[in-house]
Amino acid sequence: MSSCVILIFHFLLLPKLSLGYSQKGWTDNEIGIEYAKHFESQTCATAKGRWRVLYVDGHGSHVTRGFLQFCKNHKIHVLCYPAHTTHIYQGLDVVIFSPMKQEFGRRHDKLFYEKGKAISKENFLQVYGETHLAVLTPELIKTAFRKTGIVPFDRSVITGDKLAPSRDTSFCYFTPVEPSRDICIMTELMVDVLQPVVYGGDAKSRNELSNLQCNNFPICAALPEFSASETRYLASQSSIKSSSNPPNLPTIPISPIKHCVSPLFHNKENNFLTIKVSTPLEKALQDALIVKDSEAKYYKSEAIKMQSAMVLQWLYCQRVRRQLGAKEEKTAKKKKKGGRINGNGLPRLLTSEMFMQVIEEHEAAEEEKQQEKEA
Repeated sequence: MSSCVILIFHFLLLPKLSLGYSQKGWTDNEIGIEYAKHFESQTCATAKGRWRVLYVDGHGSHVTRGFLQFCKNHKIHVLCYPAHTTHIYQGLDVVIFSPMKQEFGRRHDKLFYEKGKAISKENFLQVYGETHLAVLTPELIKTAFRKTGIVPFDRSVITGDKLAPSRDTSFCYFTPVEPSRDICIMTELMVDVLQPVVYGGDAKSRNELSNLQCNNFPICAALPEFSASETRYLASQSSIKSSSNPPNLPTIPISPIKHCVSPLFHNKENNFLTIKVSTPLEKALQDALIVKDSEAKYYKSEAIKMQSAMVLQWLYCQRVRRQLGAKEEKTAKKKKKGGRINGNGLPRLLTSEMFMQVIEEHEAAEEEKQQEKEA
């Protein structure tokens, strides 16, 4: 079962445990209902007619009509955690898993060194069972409840910094040539115009946005042409899709590096870089030409390196586009099926009247779609 705190509550109060599995190895709707029945049979005597509460995550087996209706009929509240918060709310993640993993690893190593056996389907339950009995003591389980603020109930356990968005602690920045200051200013100006700060929908905000764009000349004059080009999506406020073609940046062919030869001379003996000079002025001019020739070779080699980098970047972008296209297609298929019922990831009481009505409407719509598909 994917509900960590359900398991902790189960381990703490129930003297009799059971084991179930599916053909695919993952929990499903049928196992969810069977677990609810087992939980009810093992906790009803302790509850003595009072309401109980199960803390669950947003797995699909927790939002079926059968599971929730059974829990509601037997005085079991089902409370769903916010999405992506297992690291702070679920007791197994906060307290149990770390010592469990260490003990399981120790027993795994002992089995390998003493008997030469690795973990297999035949011995897994034995190794895990010994680990389970050694680690899941009542004291540790109570600590899990306390650390997550459930029993005793304590709001101060989950502080604001634990819920704050994660911050970037490292990043990688690459550019083949550092641009000059005037290019940076122009780039920032273009970005500000093409992707301005989001304004409200009122007339005043629209006028402010229009004035911002028109005051940035000459970009304002170029925007109409840009909006009609193949890369117009770069100036749009909507998200870029994988089907949008990236900007066309053709590489300019660069010929192999050659020596600088005057058009008046066709043999290497008369190369200006090596020709014999007789006056100080000719010597100075030849030295300057040698310096310029070295600079040209350097810049040419750097340009070839940048072209190679652009080819690699193009290959990378093409592969990413294919992967994004497959992901978008998969997401579109999921949306056609109805999507997730609790898609916003917010905490909610799944056994409430409002959510139960949503469940019934969703399953009725899914059943209707299935009948249309079969027809």
